[in-house]
Amino acid sequence: MILALVSYLSILPGNDYVWQIPRVLLLIFILSNVIKLGLWLFKSGLKIKE
Repeated sequence: MILALVSYLSILPGNDYVWQIPRVLLLIFILSNVIKLGLWLFKSGLKIKE
């Protein structure tokens, strides 16, 4: 939650280079969680069909 707030604040103009790293890390973190959730839903969906 704090990371999301920090990344939101980083969109505001300021020290771009300072904020670039946390923004990229947060993006990777979110993407990996979305992929994990998608795979989990896919697997549980297959189990329900069986």
